[in-house]
Amino acid sequence: MRLRFKHRCKWVAIDADYASAMDDLIKLQYQLTEDRVESALEMSKRGGHLWIFLAVPLLARKCRIYIYDLAQKLGVPVKGSGLAERIEVFPKHDEIQEGAFGNAIRGPLGIHHGAKRRFWFYGADYTLEAQIEFLTGLRKLTEEELGDWSRILDRYQVNAALLPADSALASVMRERDDWKPVYQDGVAVLFTKVETEK
Repeated sequence: MRLRFKHRCKWVAIDADYASAMDDLIKLQYQLTEDRVESALEMSKRGGHLWIFLAVPLLARKCRIYIYDLAQKLGVPVKGSGLAERIEVFPKHDEIQEGAFGNAIRGPLGIHHGAKRRFWFYGADYTLEAQIEFLTGLRKLTEEELGDWSRILDRYQVNAALLPADSALASVMRERDDWKPVYQDGVAVLFTKVETEK
């Protein structure tokens, strides 16, 4: 996957390849709909992919944090949390160096090399034309809408978060400038919000 402008992406994909994968993806899709974010659920060889298309390239880190938070809220495990069955969120990197590529994922409606076939999106007839019409008809997530997620934390005055030490969300929170770890042991890490002067 190539990140445009080094640290921005044009879409987000959630990959789940395990026995209860579709259950977790449907939970995520339902919650995205509650957040007024349209997504497309695609079949895959062992599970599925949930795609979110963006109106303009958005910060990859901000998109990933949004999905990690959503997954944690729903009890959907994210890769990096030490569990065998978990979702993967693409893009996986905050930034890609010039001329480099990130982790690969089969693009929408692409031919799966192992299965030698195309996997379809739910919600449209299984023809290429109907699928493309369905995908182009989805409302794209804007930067302002993604920013609303941060404002929700501010609105409810969330100023601390206790997370499993090995969770993917804890890894992302360690990278953020507006949160800092104040305590951690082998089980959990406590983050507090960094107050900025206005």
